[in-house]
Amino acid sequence: MKFSVTSLILFSAQGASAFVPSSMVSPATAATRLSMVASSTPETASATSSGEWSPSSWKDPAYVGKQMPVYDDQSELDDAVSDLERCAPLVFAGEVRSLHENLARACHGQGFLLMGGDCAEAFEEFNVDHIRDTFRVILQMSLVLTFGSAMPVIKVGRMAGQFAKPRSEPDEVKDGVALPSYRGDIINNEEFSEDGRRNNPHNMVKAYHQSAQTRSETASSTPETASATSSGEWSPSSWKDPAYVGKQMPVYDDQSELDDAVSDLERCAPLVFAGEVRSLHENLARACHGQGFLLMGGDCAEAFEEFNVDHIRDTFRVILQMSLVLTFGSAMPVIKVGRMAGQFAKPRSEPDEVKDGVALPSYRGDIINNEEFSEDGRRNNPHNMVKAYHQSAQTLNILRAFSTGGYADISRLHAWNLDFVEDTDEGSRYRKFANKVDESLRFMKAIGIDTADPTFTQTEFYTAHECLLLPYEQALTRMDSTTGKWYDCSAHMLWVGERTRDLDSAHLEFTRGIGNPLGVKISDKCTPEELIRIIDTMNPNNIPGRLTIVVRMGAEKVRKNLPGLIRAVQREGKSVLWISDPVHGNTRKTESGFKTRDFDAIRDELRAFFDVHDEMGSHPGGVHLEMTGKDVTECVGGNVDEVTEETLGSRYHTYCDPRLNGKQALELAFLIAERMRSRTGLPPLE
Repeated sequence: MKFSVTSLILFSAQGASAFVPSSMVSPATAATRLSMVASSTPETASATSSGEWSPSSWKDPAYVGKQMPVYDDQSELDDAVSDLERCAPLVFAGEVRSLHENLARACHGQGFLLMGGDCAEAFEEFNVDHIRDTFRVILQMSLVLTFGSAMPVIKVGRMAGQFAKPRSEPDEVKDGVALPSYRGDIINNEEFSEDGRRNNPHNMVKAYHQSAQTRSETASSTPETASATSSGEWSPSSWKDPAYVGKQMPVYDDQSELDDAVSDLERCAPLVFAGEVRSLHENLARACHGQGFLLMGGDCAEAFEEFNVDHIRDTFRVILQMSLVLTFGSAMPVIKVGRMAGQFAKPRSEPDEVKDGVALPSYRGDIINNEEFSEDGRRNNPHNMVKAYHQSAQTLNILRAFSTGGYADISRLHAWNLDFVEDTDEGSRYRKFANKVDESLRFMKAIGIDTADPTFTQTEFYTAHECLLLPYEQALTRMDSTTGKWYDCSAHMLWVGERTRDLDSAHLEFTRGIGNPLGVKISDKCTPEELIRIIDTMNPNNIPGRLTIVVRMGAEKVRKNLPGLIRAVQREGKSVLWISDPVHGNTRKTESGFKTRDFDAIRDELRAFFDVHDEMGSHPGGVHLEMTGKDVTECVGGNVDEVTEETLGSRYHTYCDPRLNGKQALELAFLIAERMRSRTGLPPLE
C-alpha cells in the first residue's frame, strides 16, 4: 500500500527527557534499531566496546542523567524494557533518511521546517478526532507557508511519542502532602495519590502501543465507531439477532471481561482506512474484467510468540518476488494481499481436543486461547483480542514502511529471484524465465526508463484474514466520515470460510453490510443454486470487485464441480473474481503423524483450475496460498530443495496447518506465470 504517513514525520522529545536512572536500561535504548527497510533486519541494542558509542553508552558514570524517574521495582522495569525490545520499530531508516535529506536542503535555504503538536500526549485524551484535527491544521498551515515561502515545507508532528515532560521540582505539594511530580503518562499518572504518582514502567509499553495507533491514524479520514441502526436494518451488531447462527464462535465464561475487551477495541484507532480499501476494490474490479491477477499469501495462523520483524519481512519479500514473476508471465497487474495483521483465529473440526483421556477445548488461534494443553491455556480469553490488535498494528506499520521505503525495488526483487534460480538445474525453465525478465529490465534501462522512480521502488500491499471472530470484527467496524459507509477496519479484505458460509450464518449477515471487498471459500459441497444465493447475499448490487470466490476442492473435484458453478454465475450475469486455493483440499497425515500437503497435488489442482477456466472462457483471477518466507519443512515435494516425508520433522514449525516454504511458493509462481504466458498468446519458453 502507498502510505502517506511519511509526509508527516513523527517527532518526540524522548531524547530530551530521559526515563530511568543511569544504572537502568532506557526505553529509548530498547526502541533503538538498525532498520531494515532498505537492507538488513533491525537489531536490538547492545553495548559496543568500551569508549565507543552504543545505544546504552549513556549509562556510563561520566554522563549525568537529569530528569530521570526512579523505579521502585527493577524486575518490573526489566520486564517492560524486554517487552519494548520485542516490539517492531515505530519508524524506519528510509523515513528517517528522507527527513534528513529534506532538512539538509533546508539548511541551504531550500526548505522550511514546521513542527507542531501537543505539549504532552495523554492516554485518556487519545482519540481519532484529536489526531485528525491536529494533523489537518498542520497541513493547512503548511499550504499557507508553502505559498508564502515558495519553498517546500517539512511537516513534523509532536505526536506518537510526546508523552514525557521535564519538571522544575521533583515533588508536588498539596495540602501539606508531598508526592512525586507528574512527569507525563509514560512515567506516572496525573492523579494526586501515591498509586497515581508511582513511576510505572509498564506505562512505556502502553505509550508504545498508543504511538503505533497514532502513526497509523495519520493515513486517512476519521471513522466513527459502530452503533446499531433501527430494528430490521443492517448494523455492525445485527449478526447477533437470534435468526442468525454463529458457528465456530468461542464461548467466553465472563461477560464483563468480554465487554471490557470489546470496549478497549472500540477505543482503538482503525488498522486500515477507507481510502486504502477503496483502492483495493478498484484493483479487484479490474481483475474481474480480466485485467488483473490476485495473489494472496501468508501464514495459516499468526501467533504471538512467533511475531518478529524477520518473519514479516521474509514473507513480504517472497510475495513480492512471486508478484514480479506473475506480472511478467501474465502481462497484467498483480494485486498483492497478505494473510497477515489479523489472521489469528482458526475454525476447528472438533470443539474439543483429547490427550491421554483428558478433553479440553480445541486451540482456536492465539486471538482466542493458547496452544498449551492446560485448562488455563485453553480458556477463551477475550483480552487476547486486544493483544492481537496491537500485534496487527505493528505488522501493518512494518508492511507500510517496506512497501514505500525502497524494500520493494524491482531490481532487488529480480536479484532475489536470480538467487532462487541458481539452485535450479542448468537450462531449467526457471532460469529461462528469469533470463527473460532480466532482458526486459535491461531494455527498460537502455531506453531511458528510470527504474529508480517510485513506480519501480514502491508497491501497493494489502491485508486480509478470515472473518471468524465477530466480536473483534464488530469492535473495529467504523463509519467512514467522507462517504457514510461502514468498513471493517481490521483488514482491507475479509473472507468467510467454508464452515461459516451457510445462508443463515451470522458471518454472512455481518459481512453483507461492510464496504470491504469480500471473499467466500467454497468446496465441492457447494451447489450452483447455493452459490448464487450466497452471491446475492454478499453482493446484492452485483458490484465488480466486491466478491471473490475462493475455490478449494482438490484437482479431480475441481474438474468435476467447478464448470457447473461457473456456468451458473455466467447464466445469472454475476460479477465475481474466481481464484484458486489449492492447498486446503490437499491436506493429509503421514504415517509418522505429521499433517502435510503434497506440492504435486497443489500443482495439479492449480492446473485443473486453469484448464476449467480455459474451457469455460472465464478468467482465472488469482491464487490463495498458505505460505511463509521461512525455510520450513511442512509440505512435501518441490523441485528446488525437495522436502521428503523423512525430512518433514527437521523444520516443522507451524502452529496450525502446513505451509509452503519460500522456495516452494516461488516455484509455484513460476509455474503459474508460464501458464498465464500461454493465455496471453506468447510462445512457451524453449
